[in-house]
This record gives sequence, C-alpha cells and structure tokens, in this order.
Amino acid sequence: MRLRAAAAPLALVLALLTACSAESSLEDFEALRAALDAAEGVHIAARVAAAGERPEEYTLTLEGTAADCTVTVVEPEALAGVSAHITENGAEIGYGPLLLAAGDLDGAGLSAITALPRLLAAISGAHAALSWTEGEGSAVSLVPADGEGIELRLGPDGRPLSAEFTAGGEVLVMCEIEGFSLTAT
Repeated sequence: MRLRAAAAPLALVLALLTACSAESSLEDFEALRAALDAAEGVHIAARVAAAGERPEEYTLTLEGTAADCTVTVVEPEALAGVSAHITENGAEIGYGPLLLAAGDLDGAGLSAITALPRLLAAISGAHAALSWTEGEGSAVSLVPADGEGIELRLGPDGRPLSAEFTAGGEVLVMCEIEGFSLTAT
C-alpha cells in the first residue's frame, strides 16, 4: 500500500520532467529555426550516406540557403570539386565525364546530393512532430511531407549534429554534420 502511495507522486514528477525535457528540446530547435531564418546564408560540412540499390557515401559542403545553394563533393577524391547548384526550380550539376548519382530515393527528389538542401528547408518549415532530450543534446522529429520524416539531433549548443531521412519506414539518407555555421545578415 505504501509503495502505491509513493509511486503516484514519483510518476507525477517523472511526467513533469518529461514534459519539461520535450519543451526544452523544442525551444532549442525553434532557436535554430529562428537563427537560420534570420541568417543570410549557411555553411554545412557533412558525411552523407544514402541507401538504395547503389549505396553511396560522400563528404559534402553546402553554401547558400535552402532556396539557392551549391553542394560540393569533398570526398571521394575522384569526385572532389564536383558541385551542384540547387535552386527551388531545379539543379545543375557540373562534373565533366564523371557520373555523380543524383537519383531519387523516395519518389520526391531525395538523394545524397539533395539531402542537405532538404534538411535546411525542413528546419525552416517542416512540422516539428516530437522533441526530446538525449544526454546534453536534444532531438526533434520533423515531418516535411506526408510519409517523410527527418530525425534531427542537436548538440548542447543547439547546432545540428546529425539527420536521418526516412520514408515508408526505411532509412534513406543519414547525415553526420561535421560543421554548421550561419552568415549574419
């Protein structure tokens, strides 16, 4: 009987802590969203791994905004310097005779080369369905469109650490973000 009496207040405290944790992680994400929206541009360096019939892994940089950016391959060395200029109206890829897969992993244009611009667009405008803390950092589950999801992890400073793109219950692209900086307006 005493155990039940003690369990009720403990359950209430745990529920409140969980709510505070989710609220804090959502605040971290909203601060990132506001900073990104106020910034003139962004620089991201990331390792991007895409699933599919031909799994691919690249080290990429992104310079610009979600609406107009340049994604450049750093690794593999054979493709270093290959870049794609991506806008809301499409993409132009310049690489000479080398083939850089920019295929469609989800039927909506997701590929290794488009993952970072899609991440920026999701941070700016996707629905934040769920948020939670993980150690000193936090995470948020974004829903950019029906059937698509992005799980974004933030460090203690609020900067993105990784992103996992899913559709139809499958992980399509994983990004390990090695550098993230905003250019002030």
